[in-house]
Formats: sequence, structure tokens, C-alpha cells
Amino acid sequence: MPPYDNNVVFSIDVECVATGPQHHDRAVAQIGMVDCFGRMLLNVLVKPDKHISSYLTPLTGLTAEKVRMVGEIAHG
Repeated sequence: MPPYDNNVVFSIDVECVATGPQHHDRAVAQIGMVDCFGRMLLNVLVKPDKHISSYLTPLTGLTAEKVRMVGEIAHG
């Protein structure tokens, strides 16, 4: 395995909302990415194409208000 440079290491986080009663009934609602220093590079809200039955707020931090901001890039 070749050595890696910390400057090219990234972490991606995807948050999902519930779109039905089953555990697998989920849709992506937020995508975030940080670099190796924890600097936010991307924070995009995504509007699911299915009805949202739960925002799973305690786990995701997502709310109806935040998802209404779809299409905008949220900073901070």
C-alpha cells in the first residue's frame, strides 16, 4: 500500500430520512464532507422523491424546516 498524504484524506457523511415503516425504507436527505482537518467542504440538503414519514431528528439532526431548504448549500 503506498503512503498517503493527510491533505488528500476526506470523510463523507450521509444522513437519511424514513420514507416508510420498514428499516430499509430510507432516502438520502443530507450529504456532508470534511477534510483531514475537520474543515467542512460540502453540506448539501437533498429532497427525497418519496413522502417523508420521519426525519429521524434525534439521529440525523434533520427537521422539516431544514429539508425545505433543499437546493441551497448550508454553511456551518
